[in-house]
Amino acid sequence: MRRRVGKRNSGAGENMLEKAKREVKRGFSLIELLVVIAVIGILAGILLIGFNSARIKARDADRKSELVQLKTLVDIYMTDNTNAPAGTDINVSAINNDNPVGVFPDYKAGLATGPNGTEDEYKYTASGTDFTLGAKLEIAPSSTPKPCPTAFGATYNYCLGN
Repeated sequence: MRRRVGKRNSGAGENMLEKAKREVKRGFSLIELLVVIAVIGILAGILLIGFNSARIKARDADRKSELVQLKTLVDIYMTDNTNAPAGTDINVSAINNDNPVGVFPDYKAGLATGPNGTEDEYKYTASGTDFTLGAKLEIAPSSTPKPCPTAFGATYNYCLGN
């Protein structure tokens, strides 16, 4: 009887090496996995950049909205007192507390805080019935409803007033 060299009978007629090769081919290669991970990383980076831009625009829209609220507050004050309130800076966090720093003592109900909650979000200046409110926007606007006074400095790039 003659033996076959290199072949073993595994019951199904295939040797173990061929079976192992077939089992290895069922998974992904290292290169395929690295390519997929790189593509996912690139897509995640693009999405994060897009989300960050949307968050900046949302904060700027919030600042513009709050500036309109402050303008309405000054208009209401002027209806009762003929002149705009005296003052130079609007400390929004102080206005929202029980210490309105003398600017809007009776007109602060419902006023929102700035998106970053810092005290230097807005500027205010008044002379008689003329007033200007300014805000620091993260994305500089191409135009503003009212030119910002030079006293506000270059960081305040969006202004409202009468």
